[in-house]
Amino acid sequence: MFLLASAILSLLIVASMTENFTYAQPKKFKARLIGDNEIPPVNTTATGNAKLTFKGFKVKDDVITSRINVTGITNVTGAHIYAGDNIEMGQPIFDLLKSGMQNKTKNALIIKSDIEPSDFEGLMKAKTLEDLRTAMASGDTYINIQTSNHPDGEIRGQIHVSDSNATQPGSNATQPGSNATQPESFNKTSRSGTQAE
Repeated sequence: MFLLASAILSLLIVASMTENFTYAQPKKFKARLIGDNEIPPVNTTATGNAKLTFKGFKVKDDVITSRINVTGITNVTGAHIYAGDNIEMGQPIFDLLKSGMQNKTKNALIIKSDIEPSDFEGLMKAKTLEDLRTAMASGDTYINIQTSNHPDGEIRGQIHVSDSNATQPGSNATQPGSNATQPESFNKTSRSGTQAE
C-alpha cells in the first residue's frame, strides 16, 4: 500500500513539474506610449502606460486583459494593437475600444479591454491568443492611440515582455530577440510606406 501511494505521489510531482517546464509563453506585457514613437513623430505632452496580462482558465476561454493609462489626451478616437515593429506603420489587429471601456478621470483616461481571438482583425484574424502572445513577446506589436487632432496616432508604444516574467520560478519565458517560433509573418509596411519583404 505504501509503495502504491509513493508511486502515485511521484507521478503527480513529475506531472506538475513537467507543466511548469513546458510552458514557454510569458504572461505579462507592457508598453510605454509617447508621441516620439509615432511615424512621423508627434509633438505632444500626452503619455501612456499599458499593461497586458494573459489569464488562462481551465473552465472558460483564455483571455488577455489590458489596462492603458493615458494622460494629456481627452479626445481619444481610437485605440488599437497593431502588427509591426518600432520603425513600421503596421496594420491594426485588435480594436481596444470595441470590446473595452473608457473611464475618464480628472487628469487621465483609463482604457480596459479583454482581448479575445473572436475580436481579432486584419493579419491576426482567425489566429489564436498564443499567436498574439508570440508576436508580443517578439516585439512585433504596438499600441497606438488616435485622437481627432492626430487621426493616424498621437502616442504609440511597442509591446514588450514585462520584467516580472523573468523572476517567475520555473518560467522559460520567451524574451524579445530570442529564436522562438514565430507565427506566420505579418505583412508589414516600413517608414517609407513600402512593403517589407
